[in-house]
Amino acid sequence: MKSVVLCIVLLGGVLCQGQPKVAPRTEAHPRLKPFELHAVNSTDTVNLKKLAGKVVVFDFFFPTCGECIVELPRLCELEKKFSSNNFELYLVNIVPEQDSMVGPMFKKAGCSLPTLHTDAMPWAIHWIGKEYWGPDGAPETLLIDQESRIVSHIYMNTAKNRALADEKIAALLKSGATPGTPQKKQ
Repeated sequence: MKSVVLCIVLLGGVLCQGQPKVAPRTEAHPRLKPFELHAVNSTDTVNLKKLAGKVVVFDFFFPTCGECIVELPRLCELEKKFSSNNFELYLVNIVPEQDSMVGPMFKKAGCSLPTLHTDAMPWAIHWIGKEYWGPDGAPETLLIDQESRIVSHIYMNTAKNRALADEKIAALLKSGATPGTPQKKQ
């Protein structure tokens, strides 16, 4: 039996109906499953092994998403602020048909970030795991700790949420410990 996925564009974001339901989380901080994602504008790949021991932020986006573009300068600031050998930030384009728009998007924003793409829909569920609450729209940003555990969704939509994201990343980089519980969208 085939399932139908209906997506609508809402204020620059995407809302999809008909995606597989994500089961409730079974552990506080589930680990990423093995994956390999390819860079948009190079032959580089990123996989779980390459990210071992690092704090990682994955931002799921697409170039024609208005809200995604609004968050881009903040993500560039975040990458500069925590730039180190133990921190990585990646954008993950969930609409690979828009890969050619990534370069112009960065030029307009005045910054650039490593960008990967996935052709799996629903995006990233195959390597994040269905037991996690999983991305359900764009933009969607995940914080991953040094042990490849999904620590939290992080949100960039308010100053308070940006400060919480900064605190969580700083705590992970300082101590290597998973800080608190997943952040709730406010």
